[in-house]
Amino acid sequence: MSPSKAPARTGEPIRIRVLDGIRGLAILLVMAFHLTRYMPGVERFTRFGWAGVDLFFVLSGFLITRVLWDLKPSPRYYPVFYWRRFLRILTLYYVVIAAVFYFFPWITPGVPAPSSSFYLLHISNFYVAILGAWPGGWGLNPTWSLAIEEQFYGLWPWVIRRLSVSGLIKVSLGFALASLALRTGARVAGVSSTACYVLPFMRMDGLVLGAALAGVAMLPAGLRRLYNIAGGVLVAGFCAAAYMLWRDPINLFSESSLGMQTAGYTLISLFFASLMIRVLVSPKSLLGRIFEN
Repeated sequence: MSPSKAPARTGEPIRIRVLDGIRGLAILLVMAFHLTRYMPGVERFTRFGWAGVDLFFVLSGFLITRVLWDLKPSPRYYPVFYWRRFLRILTLYYVVIAAVFYFFPWITPGVPAPSSSFYLLHISNFYVAILGAWPGGWGLNPTWSLAIEEQFYGLWPWVIRRLSVSGLIKVSLGFALASLALRTGARVAGVSSTACYVLPFMRMDGLVLGAALAGVAMLPAGLRRLYNIAGGVLVAGFCAAAYMLWRDPINLFSESSLGMQTAGYTLISLFFASLMIRVLVSPKSLLGRIFEN
């Protein structure tokens, strides 16, 4: 199905096979990053794996914006969207959180428990930012990225309801630039790298660039117009990654480096958005077939 075609108004994201492959790439990147974190001979090749989270953000922004846009004519726009999010994500999330806080005091006695309210209210990323470090021993650190997505879901439906397609693109790009500026200013002002990594207003660029991509996809031949530009971005991105791998991947690929926490996150999101453009426009190309299969 073409990306420009709308799904039925169910509040569910449309199934696009190449995007399933993109999601799989994001999972592999994150797993490789964590599984090889303390393997010096391998880590230089997987140090960039943390960016799989940014790929998730771009993909989520794209899919959720499409779902919301399709629901706009519905008189039950907000209830349908939020109920679907609850059924798809929050029920399992709360089961996991309850299990962790019930069983972990027995499994890891003596390890201080994190504040449960931050996890129950989907603001665990703020908890990490306040601490300035990752709370250890309870296995809940990955919830920071889910918290950012939930915070985005709380805001974005209210924004989408009031926008035209061109307004959606402009507002999304404006949010991306604001996120870049705020993050850069925060680092220059001495805000901790941990806070810059986990706070939503500093990591919004991936989500809203995905949203802008969804808006472009609604325009006649919108994504196709960007196809060649996206190819150039991919080539430039691969060249930059090769250079960083050759020079000093451990430090240059670090998620907390100054370069990454200023322009880096935004450029990475643009790279992943370009990858999505290429596979969506040409799913039967070599790159598209890789992700479709």
